[in-house]
Amino acid sequence: MNHRPKSGYKVTYVPFKDGKPAGQSVYALTDFLHADEKAQGRPVGVILNMTGALLVSEDVGKVIWRVSGVPRTQQVRFIRGSW
Repeated sequence: MNHRPKSGYKVTYVPFKDGKPAGQSVYALTDFLHADEKAQGRPVGVILNMTGALLVSEDVGKVIWRVSGVPRTQQVRFIRGSW
């Protein structure tokens, strides 16, 4: 059974210290779900790469999103998978 309203269509960062939550959570990636509840994507996995960027896989568009602290003037590159 699916939840109404839909939930879970964002990635949240929680800071940890000594293995325990140590601060407020913040959204790292949002807007996967439109106001009409149509999914643009659904995050299913996250990992940090060697540069510290967050890689997020999603199973609606079959896309891997790369999230990093780059200047706003830098273009975002998308990596498409084939599964």
